[in-house]
Amino acid sequence: YKPYKLQEVYDLGVLREVHRNGLGHALMYEVYIYAKKHGYDYITVKTLDESAIYEPYDRSRNFYTKEGFLPLEVFKYYWNEDNPCLYLVKSIK
Repeated sequence: YKPYKLQEVYDLGVLREVHRNGLGHALMYEVYIYAKKHGYDYITVKTLDESAIYEPYDRSRNFYTKEGFLPLEVFKYYWNEDNPCLYLVKSIK
């Protein structure tokens, strides 16, 4: 058994006034290249789950989905009860 090697995106943000110009995609591409070069199997990210209605995080979830991330699990109390954590994963392979 060989454990998987994960690269977590801890904090990624792009100013709203420069959204939709490819900057977020370019940043994620660099994360992907780094993770691939260093032998990681997956990239993970945490964001607010859709059960907590907050519009900026709708955009965040849409962005990660477009980048190929898949929702893996919701941790209702990871941050706190009002901010359920959605854990997403993307394969490097």
